[in-house]
Amino acid sequence: MSGIEHIFSESREHLIYLRSWLKELGLSHSDQNGLIEEGVLQPIGRGILTKSGEYPGILSSISALQKQENRPIHVGELSALIMLR
Repeated sequence: MSGIEHIFSESREHLIYLRSWLKELGLSHSDQNGLIEEGVLQPIGRGILTKSGEYPGILSSISALQKQENRPIHVGELSALIMLR
């Protein structure tokens, strides 16, 4: 299994991939660009990728920041209640 397949098969919670995180896992910037050109990944913001055809939401964004950047981000108050709908 290639590196990118392993990353994709690891968990569905990773619908957003930070370029910096992919680089730490050994996927160079040029490899990432190749996957974009092949249509495997699509950019959705500066330094942010997702698998083509996926439409990640706010929970995926929070998960990416928490797990890939080790940032202590937590949703609270009204935002948390809105996400329960």
